[in-house]
Amino acid sequence: MPYSFSQLGAAAEDLKQKAIDLKWKEMMAMPDSHPTDGGAQFLRDAQKQFADVPSWFAPYTSTPDPAAYQPMIDDLTYALGNLCMQSIPDPIDRKMIAADSRLGQWSLIQQRLGEWTGPAANQFEETFTAPFPQHTSNMFTLCALLKSSMEAYRDYWKSARTDITSLINGAIGAVEHGPVTMCSSNEWTMTWTVLIAVVGIASADLEGLAAYVGASIGGVFSVTQAAYTPPESQYGGNDADSIMSSIHDAVRKHAQNLVSEEQKIVTALASLQQAAADSSLYLAPTPEFVGATHKNIHSLLGDGK
Repeated sequence: MPYSFSQLGAAAEDLKQKAIDLKWKEMMAMPDSHPTDGGAQFLRDAQKQFADVPSWFAPYTSTPDPAAYQPMIDDLTYALGNLCMQSIPDPIDRKMIAADSRLGQWSLIQQRLGEWTGPAANQFEETFTAPFPQHTSNMFTLCALLKSSMEAYRDYWKSARTDITSLINGAIGAVEHGPVTMCSSNEWTMTWTVLIAVVGIASADLEGLAAYVGASIGGVFSVTQAAYTPPESQYGGNDADSIMSSIHDAVRKHAQNLVSEEQKIVTALASLQQAAADSSLYLAPTPEFVGATHKNIHSLLGDGK
C-alpha cells in the first residue's frame, strides 16, 4: 500500500532498508562471492552505503501545511467583498464577487456632498471624492493579487508534498523489483505537479494598479485547469547503485523545481510590496482643515456653506 505524506519518514526508512536488502542480495549473488561470515560484512557495507537515505527526504517533513494558508485566503476573500463597488469578477480567478451595499450608496454620498461649496469643498472633491472609486479599485486589485499569491503558495506546497510522496513510492517500487538483469531496468515515471502549481499570467484583465507596477504584479496565480499538463521525467536503473543514484537525482530535481517555482511567487510579492508602499494609490491626502482650530478654521474653509 502506498505511503502518504504524513508517513514520509517511515517511507524513507523503508526505502533505505529495501536498498540495503537489494544491495546485499546482489553482493551475495556475485559469481566470485564466497563470504566466510555468512555475508555479515556485505550487510555492514550496504548499511553504511545507504545510511543517509532518510536525510534526502527529511527536509520535506517540515514543509508548511497547505491548509494553513486557507484562513488568510478566507480573510482576503472577505476583504474583496468589502471593497467591491459593483458586482464584478475577481480579476484573477474570474469568480463573481457581490457588491458591498455600503459602497453602493456612493452616488447618494456624492449627491449630498454636492450641497457643500467653497474652497474646502473643492479641495475635498479633488483629493477625496473624485479619486475614491479609483482608490477603492486599487485596493480591490491589490487584495485580489495578494489572495492569488496565497492560493499559489497553498497549491505550491500541496504539489510539493504530492510530488515527494509520489517520488518515494515510485522509488520503493523500483527497489522492490530488483535485482534485474543487465539487459533490463527498473524504471518509473515522475510527474512534476509542482511545475504547474504556479503559472504566469499572460494577459490578465488588470488595470490601474497593475499598470503602475508592471506585469510582474500579476505574475502568479493558482491553477487547477486541465489544459496544463505537468512535465514528466524517467528514473530507474538495473541494480541497487544505479536505482538509488537515480532516486537521489530525482530528489535533487524536486528541490530545484521548488526553488524555481517559489521564485515566481517571491517576484510577484516583491512587486506587490512596492505597490502597497505607495499610499497615494489607495488613500487621499489628509485635508488641510483636519486639526484646525477656531482661530484658523474659517481661513482654511474659505467662503462656502
